[in-house]
Amino acid sequence: MFSQVVGQTDIKERLLQEAQAGRVPHALLLSGSSGCGKLALAVSYAQYLLCHRPGAHDACGECPSCRTFTHFVHPDLHFVFPIIKYKTAESSVCDVYIDAWRKRLQAGLYFDLNDWLGDMKAENQQALIYAAEAAQIQRKLALKSTLGGRKAMIVWMPEKMNAECANKLLKLIEEPPEQTNFLFGERRAGENPAHHPEPYPTNRGKGHRPRKFGGSPPQNPSHGGRGSSHAMPEAAIPQH
Repeated sequence: MFSQVVGQTDIKERLLQEAQAGRVPHALLLSGSSGCGKLALAVSYAQYLLCHRPGAHDACGECPSCRTFTHFVHPDLHFVFPIIKYKTAESSVCDVYIDAWRKRLQAGLYFDLNDWLGDMKAENQQALIYAAEAAQIQRKLALKSTLGGRKAMIVWMPEKMNAECANKLLKLIEEPPEQTNFLFGERRAGENPAHHPEPYPTNRGKGHRPRKFGGSPPQNPSHGGRGSSHAMPEAAIPQH
């Protein structure tokens, strides 16, 4: 929930305003340095969008949809994240590691790639989002919403996405099914707020121009021991 996101007041308020005005983008990019709360914002926004009784400032936290967020098992909430290669590239998909991923999320939404590599017992290996994930994403989003509302796909660290996977997803991200939202949490490579690496398809195609907005960096984050020197996330909404 937004109440659990450290700082980022301006961004939270803008996301709420967009949702309440019915101007929810089909693809949203949250970009910032490690530890600034991109994943926490993405999950909180997804919970708000999927909530059956959203309030003025947050999801209700009590409806059937919100209750599934306790263990991150909402049937219409999907995650994509970097993983180490499984047995073959074809079998290297996020669902293989979904139990470990949910356990990591339950421990807290402020962590970095090294923490996640440790969970996979792969500290010295390279984690990627493999080409096989594209078919999984397409299959999941082709299904009707289980609870009758929106569907959300959160992509953590899309800069780790295999180029083949990104190319396969271009059309889907440009024209997703109705009531479907992609939320991308990108680790910005530098501290320049205007710098957005582009190894993923969010703003490609059809001349999409991202609209950015931001807020104040967290002053006293209590999660993960990360201090106020971390830049705030930026949100970029593709405009048509």
